[in-house]
Amino acid sequence: MEHLKSKISSLQSQLAENSNLLKQEQGSEWQQAIYLATRDDAIALRKDIADLTAKLELGKSATLLSPIYAPPNPASPTKITILSAGLFIGFVTGVLANLLKDAYVIQRNRRRRPKS
Repeated sequence: MEHLKSKISSLQSQLAENSNLLKQEQGSEWQQAIYLATRDDAIALRKDIADLTAKLELGKSATLLSPIYAPPNPASPTKITILSAGLFIGFVTGVLANLLKDAYVIQRNRRRRPKS
């Protein structure tokens, strides 16, 4: 944990140095070049700081943010919804099975019919 904290503080100080360098060179002919050079470095530093902070947060024990309660409405579907969906799916499955059977019978009869 201490290693992570020291790493975060060193990255933050490096980020502050980049910011100070930009402020010092503001208005000079090197401003654009310095900005471009430090921009990518600053983005990488911020990402590293965020990653290390997240690792540091993972090491802490979990805390309860709000009290636990049961919701007033049930989260699962009602019996009517389940029955309706089951009837619909059953009907569609039956129709598809019948269509496939009819297609199979028609195909089988075509193969058996003698060619003239």
